[in-house]
Amino acid sequence: MTATSVLRFGEDTRLPPRKDIKSTPLSQQNISWNYYVDLMDISVGDWRLGFPPGKFDLKSNGSSGCVIDNVTMVTLLQEDAYNLVLHEFDQHFSAFGVKRIYNKSRDSRFCYKYNPKFCAYALMTFHLRGRLCRRASI
Repeated sequence: MTATSVLRFGEDTRLPPRKDIKSTPLSQQNISWNYYVDLMDISVGDWRLGFPPGKFDLKSNGSSGCVIDNVTMVTLLQEDAYNLVLHEFDQHFSAFGVKRIYNKSRDSRFCYKYNPKFCAYALMTFHLRGRLCRRASI
């Protein structure tokens, strides 16, 4: 089965209200070509991390913020937010005996020892203004 859909921006998005259509505002800075969304909080599994309001807000100089990018395979976070997310994944995986390892070839702290039988992955959820967006864990 094959299906197609259209991603719409700006004036092209004027559609009649429907419960199955979800949206969140996009914004853009004059100094960047990026599109930003309002990231309110992050959850790992069922645990909402509770970042303070404004933690991920876009600054007037173009720093910080949450960029939406459909071609990037990584998520970049401020270091303190990254450490808290990493801690929650550690809590989740350690409950199943899965240990974090350092991957020297990728200079990454966010790798875990592979077990082909393991399947209890946690989801990381980005809570956006008015909506949420789920991404599978590593």
